[in-house]
Amino acid sequence: MINIHLHDLALAHILASAFESYIVPLPSNLSSGNHIPVETCGSLFGRKTVGLNGNSSTVQLDLTYASVHTIVDRQPNSCESYRQSDVLHQAVHMQIMPTLEYMGDFHSHPCRCGEALDDGTTVDIRLINRQGLYRFSGSPGSSEGDFGNVRQMLQVGPYYLGIVVTLYRMRTAGSLCTGRYLDHFSAIEFPYYGDDGTGKTLSFRCWIKAHVFDSDSALPVDDTSVKLYCPVLGMSQTMFC
Repeated sequence: MINIHLHDLALAHILASAFESYIVPLPSNLSSGNHIPVETCGSLFGRKTVGLNGNSSTVQLDLTYASVHTIVDRQPNSCESYRQSDVLHQAVHMQIMPTLEYMGDFHSHPCRCGEALDDGTTVDIRLINRQGLYRFSGSPGSSEGDFGNVRQMLQVGPYYLGIVVTLYRMRTAGSLCTGRYLDHFSAIEFPYYGDDGTGKTLSFRCWIKAHVFDSDSALPVDDTSVKLYCPVLGMSQTMFC
């Protein structure tokens, strides 16, 4: 079993970056007023410990910090960081916080209400859940999409964890008052209400999905072996006791 503890500080950095990329217009779009939400990405740091639970081993991934990449190519359906940025973030954090290790990375999926997909369907909450748009894109182990990025990262070092946060802006306040688990216990769906920076209230439906990998394999660990804990969202370890 693999237990992931998503600490408050890491979650705050991930969400703030994702909301900013979704809401705040890029300078190139300010004059036209045509703002299209874009993705964001960054590095994840924490600690990995292995223990025994009876005859089986238990892996604990404590995700304590998320470092947002600023020099990236942000697009509505991708966020490409430079290899130099990846190495630099790891080097700085290992120097300042040597007790932490590089765990993997995160990125966002900004979903727009009524957005048309290639198959002719339009995006809404039911479609996001039905088609699993909150998960990594591409096929596990392939060279395409988010899973393709994992294959590239494994060529230069260990990669344990990929987090994707999916945002869907509501036209009205949603009815989901508390979070709930999806994909067994490896994903959390939850609401968010807050200031957008201009005094207006945001109303979002959000998903956080954890994909766990062996240090030398581009294939993800089965969801049934993963539990994502996030106490600030009401998803704590006591729920499984």
